[in-house]
This record gives sequence, C-alpha cells and structure tokens, in this order.
Amino acid sequence: MPQSWPDILFYDYTKLPNRRDLPSNYHLTFSYSGHNVAACKQALANGMLVAVPFLKAPPVTWLGYPVIAVS
Repeated sequence: MPQSWPDILFYDYTKLPNRRDLPSNYHLTFSYSGHNVAACKQALANGMLVAVPFLKAPPVTWLGYPVIAVS
C-alpha cells in the first residue's frame, strides 16, 4: 500500500498495459517480453513507460517513441 507512505516514491514493473488510478507515489513501467508488442503499443498509448532490452546499441526510436538508454 504505497498510499500508507506518501513521502516515498515506489517503482514497479507490470505486464498489464492498462493499469490506471494508481497512487501518485506509485510508478509502473510496462515490461516488454519479446512477444507482447501489441500490449507495449497499448501501454505507450496509455502514457506508460516501457522497459525494452536491446542486445546492441539502442535505436533512437522504438515503435515510433523515443528511446532513453539507461546502463
């Protein structure tokens, strides 16, 4: 229950692309599995971030969205 600790920001990953009405201190990132591109598109359209692993240097965009590389 993140709302029990309003001064702490919680981060988590999900495979559900349509999670809504979350507490303001709870951030969800959608996870790409290699087989769920349609769900990734839905998550992106819903304003979620999507975590995608790349084996080589990441592209500038993925599915038309900018890629932010984190190492």
